[in-house]
Amino acid sequence: MSDLTSSINLVSVLGGILGGLIGTLVFLTPGWILSTVYSRGLHGPSLSDRAFVAVTTFGGLIVHMLALPFTLWLGAHIVTGGVAGQWGWLWLWSLGVLIVIPALLGAAFSFLSDVADNARPEWLRSLLRRLGISSSVRTADAWTWLFRGLREGAFFRIKLKDGSWRLGKFGDRSLASSDPSLRDIYLEEQWHADADGWFVARYPTSEGVWVSGDQIVDIAIFAGSPQDARGEENADHRPA
Repeated sequence: MSDLTSSINLVSVLGGILGGLIGTLVFLTPGWILSTVYSRGLHGPSLSDRAFVAVTTFGGLIVHMLALPFTLWLGAHIVTGGVAGQWGWLWLWSLGVLIVIPALLGAAFSFLSDVADNARPEWLRSLLRRLGISSSVRTADAWTWLFRGLREGAFFRIKLKDGSWRLGKFGDRSLASSDPSLRDIYLEEQWHADADGWFVARYPTSEGVWVSGDQIVDIAIFAGSPQDARGEENADHRPA
């Protein structure tokens, strides 16, 4: 009899643990999906365990509060009619609350953060920044911030550690790595440099140039044409 009682207690304990794990996943999964979509693949310092739990918990709380009427309605039907006739609604609840709603919220917050830095009036922009809904707040470093908002067609003047220059155009076929361990750049056009490291002409058969991130000292970026960039450089060195 004691062995049977022990087995029942063990099953009860294991059931409680399993139920707790499932409940935790159900609560935290929407927050994880929301924060992942909101980040949109931005690389930056990893969150600490405490920060990760806080972010996912807050996101999960938002999603479940929004879905509370649906959850209560479905729960009431399960209590009165049992689970057997509610599988379709359970599937819909799982898909909507655990995946669709948090993904849509993450996308909405991401869009809002992209326009927050230019929001009007000033108090609205300040409020959004304080809430963390701002691209400048959620972007971890200046490199990522630069290339997120960089207009296509900019010209790059890259100085390397050996003192040489790499010049080229950053267009729609160019790429800058957001991986902090790489920071490399591919420019779709490569340009000749003169003795001063300034644009002369495009290599006629150029298919672009790749620059290793660990060799970059600094980068100057110019909108418009390389001739405009040269004119600005000359103006900077004219005597007052």
